[in-house]
Amino acid sequence: MIFFTLKLVFFLIAIIAISLLIDYLIAELPIKIHPVVFIGNSISYFTKKYIRLNSYFSGVLLTTSVVLIAILLFTLILEIATINLFLFILVSSLILSTTFSFKLLLSSAMDIKLDLLEDINKARKSMSYLVSRDTSVLSEKLIISATIETLSENITDSVVSPIIYYLFGGLIAILLTILAITSHVHIDPILNIFSLENIIQNIFHINLSGVNSNILNTIINDFAYNILHLKHQTYIFNDIELHVLYQVTIFSILIAITYRCINTLDAMVGYKNEKFSKIGYFPAKLDDILNYIPSRFASVNTVIAAIILKMNYKNSKKILKRDSKNCQSPNSGFTIAPVAGALNIQLEKKNNYIIGNENEKLAIDHIDKAVKISKLSILISIIILIAILLVLTLLLIIIYYYYLLAN
Repeated sequence: MIFFTLKLVFFLIAIIAISLLIDYLIAELPIKIHPVVFIGNSISYFTKKYIRLNSYFSGVLLTTSVVLIAILLFTLILEIATINLFLFILVSSLILSTTFSFKLLLSSAMDIKLDLLEDINKARKSMSYLVSRDTSVLSEKLIISATIETLSENITDSVVSPIIYYLFGGLIAILLTILAITSHVHIDPILNIFSLENIIQNIFHINLSGVNSNILNTIINDFAYNILHLKHQTYIFNDIELHVLYQVTIFSILIAITYRCINTLDAMVGYKNEKFSKIGYFPAKLDDILNYIPSRFASVNTVIAAIILKMNYKNSKKILKRDSKNCQSPNSGFTIAPVAGALNIQLEKKNNYIIGNENEKLAIDHIDKAVKISKLSILISIIILIAILLVLTLLLIIIYYYYLLAN
């Protein structure tokens, strides 16, 4: 039990490591096969359908539709990949890598820096792809400010949150597995929450009770074997362990995908304007809730990064406490503020907010410093999250063995 549970945890960690490597090597998948592009297209399609309702409930329908479609698609892809352990590792890592944008986040900031050195109009145009504000008349100072704001705000949205929800999903799945074993309950009904059979029955109301439960898996396996010519072989796990491993990993990835759906919904329809005021209300509020803890967790790690980099960590902590709630968003200021404080700069969005003190005048090299602290903040967050997963898993194992001794 203890050995298998640890294998589950290290497998989940390995998927993160491989997905980070994929992100580093290729940054983003081609647009035609990128999951977030599919999610965005789904949002556009359902928004046109539901916006006519002109009610707040339309946002609930939109969110539910997009999330369920994404879950159905990625469950199918991941189930097909279970024909072979190494194929599953590759597919899982690829899908997980698309839920965050570590390299793209950093490189986008550096690209704007290079554009500024070359031509301010080019920098304005590049900036327009990253922010909703009018960039056509932004001064160099405001472009630098917007770049650092966007970079630091997305520490949470682009990287920390999806990884938190992936690991949270893994922890929940491991807990359910232990509970199932402890309660002598068959594991499948618990872990197969996102199984293909359940999705088909619940979404399309097709009764599969009279169908052999292995039929869908057989179809998937035959397809993968015939098309991909792969054999289901592994010497690391036995068949039962492998089945549980697949379901735990799929569950974890789908939780991360669900977060990415909601965050993308907020980015596309969460604007406070007349058109999206009703349909965008629910996904925007849901995104605020989901990012509440991650943003505060990331803010602490940003101060830690400032200490390690020998930046002004005292000012970072001070500005975090003072200015973190200056933004309209309840979360974005929590990573913008400590970055501004660490760099001794003032960040401003005209007619919206001011964060930090102007101890230093904004300069292009502040973008380099912002990239350094953001990168380290993210790495610290990932390391701490993995450590938390390990500690909580060991705690669950200890509780499990105490339960066995007591009974």
